[in-house]
Amino acid sequence: MNYIAARIRTVLTAALLTAALLTAALLTAALLTAALLTAHADAAPRVGHIVEITFSSDSRENVAAGWIDSANRPRTQQKPILPSFDDKTRLWSSTLTYSTRTPTTAFVVYLQTSGSHASCEVAVDGAVKTRNTVNRRRGIAVCG
Repeated sequence: MNYIAARIRTVLTAALLTAALLTAALLTAALLTAALLTAHADAAPRVGHIVEITFSSDSRENVAAGWIDSANRPRTQQKPILPSFDDKTRLWSSTLTYSTRTPTTAFVVYLQTSGSHASCEVAVDGAVKTRNTVNRRRGIAVCG
């Protein structure tokens, strides 16, 4: 009986890992597609503008994050750690700041939480262009 229970646990763990990897692969494909698209002139920052991407979660260590960098290249990070904790909101966060190099930087950002809250926000020169919040277990917030 212990062998069967251990085997069931192994199969379930493998299924969860496969689902997480498939989710990361789909989100990476979405980032690659977005990098090829041209953003609307109003939404895209011009060369030299400051872009701030903020991730927030109720968990310090998360499943995955992705964004388009200053050179319009998709970037992903597995198990991103959000270093800043806000006692008031009880959320962990991290902000990535860069200056654009090209005028067609796309706003496609995601965070998959290992908790129950994930949010992302993109601001250009201090003006919020997009934000999203998801409140569900291992939820994925997508901004773009």
